[in-house]
Amino acid sequence: MATHHELIKAIRTTHAGELWAERKVLSQVVDSLLQRMEGLNTPLAALRETLTEREEEVVKWVIHGMMNKEIAAQLGISEKTVKAHLGNIFSKLKVSRRLQLLLHQIATRTE
Repeated sequence: MATHHELIKAIRTTHAGELWAERKVLSQVVDSLLQRMEGLNTPLAALRETLTEREEEVVKWVIHGMMNKEIAAQLGISEKTVKAHLGNIFSKLKVSRRLQLLLHQIATRTE
């Protein structure tokens, strides 16, 4: 359970448009991603190359913190289509959450 101070910090951080996650959750996501990366025979950069141009656009807007509805409006597609693209992206990159997607993109840039 978050303390009063942590809750205020979370509200201020997200209000500023930044990503916020409890340390415990972030640690679990990073550990999960690292375990998946260790089990991969394919380098992360090669997995990223499997994305279509539209999927790359969706990734870009997710990284900028947009929600599905906002991405749909930005790209002129339905929210359902955005969800379908995210499902494909998660499957191709072997991730299951937006935060893992963000961390994947960071890891890909450092390869």
